Amino acid sequence: MQDFRKLRVWRAAQDLAVAVHGMTQTLHGTDAASLRSQVRRSALSIAANVAEGAVSGSPRQFARFLQMAIASTSETESHLDFGIRVRLLPDDEAGALMRDTVVLRRQLIALRKRVLEAANQKPGT
Repeated sequence: MQDFRKLRVWRAAQDLAVAVHGMTQTLHGTDAASLRSQVRRSALSIAANVAEGAVSGSPRQFARFLQMAIASTSETESHLDFGIRVRLLPDDEAGALMRDTVVLRRQLIALRKRVLEAANQKPGT
């Protein structure tokens, strides 16, 4: 078990969720409510999965939670893209968050790879 707060990817995911929450504060109306809820939940899910996985029982379980976090980055990116396309989200701010999401996804993929490599190493090698 490790302290998830020490993980750079968890901190980046929390920062992303906070930024998404802030950007979507101004979304009002029926059409916007669904997008606001979906993008907030998917962004929150990234950090939550990292945190849950970090305290799971094994490296393989951690890798499984990291995979779920990776999937949530794709979901978040998709929601942000949709918000731009239908003109509910500002191009510049949502575009920057999309780029941050892609960077975070790459970091999560790299961490997952390292976790699996460590899990597959045999003792004494």
